[in-house]
Amino acid sequence: MTQKEIMEFEESNAGVIRLYLEGTFLKAYERSAFAFCTRIKDYKVLRKESKTLGRDILYVGFPSSALDRTLGGVMTREVDESTLDVVLSYPIDENEFLVWRDAQEVEMASRALISPYTKVIEKSPVYKTSYDILSQVVLISKNVSKNCQVPFAVRMKELSYRGCFLVRGLYDRHGAERVGMIAEALPVYDELAFLLQLMKDCKEISLNSFALLCEQIQSVSRQLSILQRKATSFVPSE
Repeated sequence: MTQKEIMEFEESNAGVIRLYLEGTFLKAYERSAFAFCTRIKDYKVLRKESKTLGRDILYVGFPSSALDRTLGGVMTREVDESTLDVVLSYPIDENEFLVWRDAQEVEMASRALISPYTKVIEKSPVYKTSYDILSQVVLISKNVSKNCQVPFAVRMKELSYRGCFLVRGLYDRHGAERVGMIAEALPVYDELAFLLQLMKDCKEISLNSFALLCEQIQSVSRQLSILQRKATSFVPSE
């Protein structure tokens, strides 16, 4: 199947993860890749330049020999000898897909600029999650109505940036300084969670976006609390 045919299908795809057998790999493109990463397994997203379409295509892939292990027993439906569908229990949300796609573009573009030191920091789950929160909040804020842009959406962006900045700074601090930065970061994410609840109740963000961000905020808070306990145990009492 050509890239044009694949993209024509994906532009209206709302209910399946379509997997194409290409050599020894199964690949999912665009909306299928989004559904795969958010519902099956969070794989690294790759980008392929398409001269035919005049833009890049996002995709994920894995060895066809690992199909059963990767899908974890999820049932597939054969379309033809080189194409499989995973039927989804609920439709792909178009807005969620667009936010995810924009986030992937931001991450891929930023990787060309990162230093070796930044690469070390990025291995930390708490930093990666805090950066993901920042990226998603910035993207979601674009669609917030004028009535809620100021102060709520603006404040959300300020908080998510401040939280990410503080988490990043933890790797340059030790002892009491690190404890202090963690103590400053925790209430930042508490306030951000409160604002997200408000925006959800005002129907400014989707339920899926709210649930995903809340889960990530809880993850960051848990990890910061663990780091706080570890750091505190090494701070001598006065």
